[in-house]
Amino acid sequence: MSTTYTALNQGTTLAWTQAYGSPSAPVRAGESVRDTLFALALLALVAGVAGFVTMEGPTKYPAPAWERAVL
Repeated sequence: MSTTYTALNQGTTLAWTQAYGSPSAPVRAGESVRDTLFALALLALVAGVAGFVTMEGPTKYPAPAWERAVL
């Protein structure tokens, strides 16, 4: 059994547009919304990582006297 592999060659964006046409206005608007939501999600991810990396450890308080007492 032999398998034939074909390379996916889509060409440039201009060639794609000439072959298949440009998307309609509602489709472009939907893509803009998805792109914006994706950018906001990435921003939240980066902010969360930065906050986690810069987070300080717990503050060391001296033990209360009753815990230090020798019984």
